[in-house]
Amino acid sequence: KLELQGVRVHLLRKRWRLDPILWWSLRRLVVRERFDAVLSMLQGTNLHNLLVTPTVRGVACLISYRGGTVYSWLARTEGRIAYRAQRLITPAASVALDVVERYRIASSKVVHIPNGCDSSRFTPGDGQKQLEARQQLGLPPDALILYTPSRIDRTKGQDIMAAALALLQPLISEKEVLWVNTGQCQDLALKRKIEGRVPPFASRVRLLDATDRPEDWYAAADIVVLPSRVEAFSNVLLESSFSGRLFVAAAVGETPEVAATIGGGIVYDGSSSDLAAKLTDLLNRPRRELIAEGLRLAGPARNHYSLDHATRKFAETISDAVAERRAGMLVS
Repeated sequence: KLELQGVRVHLLRKRWRLDPILWWSLRRLVVRERFDAVLSMLQGTNLHNLLVTPTVRGVACLISYRGGTVYSWLARTEGRIAYRAQRLITPAASVALDVVERYRIASSKVVHIPNGCDSSRFTPGDGQKQLEARQQLGLPPDALILYTPSRIDRTKGQDIMAAALALLQPLISEKEVLWVNTGQCQDLALKRKIEGRVPPFASRVRLLDATDRPEDWYAAADIVVLPSRVEAFSNVLLESSFSGRLFVAAAVGETPEVAATIGGGIVYDGSSSDLAAKLTDLLNRPRRELIAEGLRLAGPARNHYSLDHATRKFAETISDAVAERRAGMLVS
């Protein structure tokens, strides 16, 4: 529950099974608490949260759609919910176009709100902050650290990164290069495949569990690498830029647009060979240049992608949807 500009909103985060008892319980909750709007995700089993909201008189239904897998057995339900909702909120222009085409709904219902980043949590860090973060995390102080904050999954492209490292073997042997990935392992076979590709420099690769404090790892890194095959709008781009770290990312989703907006970052074509070429160029540069270029991104990133700006856009969108819902109720 929260209030945005005087509008009471219920955020549906728990995954409800499609159960009649739970359906009616949710409906009674919305009515009893007199919510003005319900905001939920259009993703997988979260769909069932939304089956109730368009049936409650005067309550606006808003959907946050992040893109991703569409299950054929849910397509009809998705389409019905998308059609009946007041607004569909997407983080990426490409996702907004996909929503309009997939569900055949009016483009006026789709609102593009880029992700925001918490500037109080992710702060720019110079060489001294980098050294302190490495001491705290037990990382070598003089290594060139490549950091990937992603779950281990084929869509996140860690195998592409491993292939690029194999191409970089002479450079890795010459310099103290370390690749760190923090994230939940969702594909054990892929993890073993990655570990199998890097025996010559296995000590230079660390596949670690997810962390509650990614900001410390950003501070410790020299370069943030995002080798994903699929992304809509990756928060990694914002978190690394807010932290003053240069990113190298595949040209998927909104990545090229983010790089153009903040005037920096390295975008590659998605292949391991191009990633290796981009990393070779960066790893041959002095660390002070990498830090300086990363710090240059922090200002533009904070100006364009602040969390406050995204929150205001959400509040305006919800208020407009509630007003529209109430106006329609008065007309009827």
